[in-house]
Amino acid sequence: FLKNGQYHPALSYFILINEPDLKVPTTADSVPEDSQKLARAIISAFDAVLDAEQDAGVHGPFINFTATFSYAICSVCPKSHGLPALGQMLLVEDAMMHPEKYGYKPRHFLYAAYLRRWVNSFNTANEAADLQNTFFVHYEKSFSVTPVFIGEYHKPGGPVLQEVQQILQLADQMPLFLGINFFEFQVSYWKGGSEMQFGLFGLGGYPIGKFSYADGSKYTSWCLSPEVVSGTLLPEALAAAYGGHSPPVAQLCLPQAETVPISTLGYNLIVGLKDTNKTAAFISRVASHLGYDVIHPTGLREFAKVYMHGNSGKGYQFDDLMKDLQSGKSDWFNRSSGARCVADRNASQSAVEKAITWGCGKLAQAGHSCDDIDAACHSAFQKGDWVFSRYYKSVHKDANALEQCNFGGAAVFSSPKMYHSFADPACIAA
Repeated sequence: FLKNGQYHPALSYFILINEPDLKVPTTADSVPEDSQKLARAIISAFDAVLDAEQDAGVHGPFINFTATFSYAICSVCPKSHGLPALGQMLLVEDAMMHPEKYGYKPRHFLYAAYLRRWVNSFNTANEAADLQNTFFVHYEKSFSVTPVFIGEYHKPGGPVLQEVQQILQLADQMPLFLGINFFEFQVSYWKGGSEMQFGLFGLGGYPIGKFSYADGSKYTSWCLSPEVVSGTLLPEALAAAYGGHSPPVAQLCLPQAETVPISTLGYNLIVGLKDTNKTAAFISRVASHLGYDVIHPTGLREFAKVYMHGNSGKGYQFDDLMKDLQSGKSDWFNRSSGARCVADRNASQSAVEKAITWGCGKLAQAGHSCDDIDAACHSAFQKGDWVFSRYYKSVHKDANALEQCNFGGAAVFSSPKMYHSFADPACIAA
């Protein structure tokens, strides 16, 4: 978050811990000794951040910090009066003023930092009208200068447009109420039960790619499908509540020309959409993988229309498309004699590394050694350029580029116009 001793300008508020009253410890709202542990945990975390900033030489503008509470009632918190979230906030304020009461000896003057840099926050699924009566009418009586925001706001099953509009109106009317973060972007399948009611998007049934996690595990990335409540698409309702317009979210799970496989399946998925732009994009992608450059976009679109409208008939299948492209008779693309097999920058690094191992084995059988990789080719993708270009040139010269320059999706046959934008020519076989 830091650059040259300053916080990133997009960062204004930092949540030190989310819903600590439910877990630090779980009985913090009901057992006096445990509420003290809760307070001590929060003020010590704040103290530690101030210490870390000092060590890192952080200078202004500074950001604000918070601990985001649940909307539960803390029966053992001071002055809670049976009100949700407010008791926990008053507990923290008291601990910042009198840390010794909570068994903590701070390194910094916490209360001064609290007054300058602390904001209150809470999560809730309650509707706006209820929040006005159970929280906001009481908040300013307890906190005259400390701002507050809602970290997670969403009433599942409710009218999102009206609810968000009402809560934003409250924010306009109350100077200390900063606003809300709508909860949440994607359905939390891992939580299960009622926790799966909050997402704007679920996962659709169309895979758009694969990715590797930090531990090396591989996962499929699925398209996003907008959640619907009472016939309303939630993303569209949320955008409207903020006075904006959402992108065409209903189309997110349609096949995409940039990600479908370059095969009969991918061709049928795209052409079946009857969309000239997407069909042209798919054909352009196929042409690029054959080492061609598109030189007349208008000609490409006309060519795409022929295949799009004739797909149901004989002579307009993927194999026919390949024959047409490889014949070189169309005038909308240019065949490059300098095209080479290189690492696909859209592939994962792990996929490229795996393909390099396989390619080096094949090169060794043909009398070549990957020990000769140029020292300048130090990244996995540059090494891939070295291996793939030599493999294709020496082992499968003039072969089908889509088949022999594939390497499980780690390689692409690319013209100089394309690969000069991302690759080092020194790593590519001449």
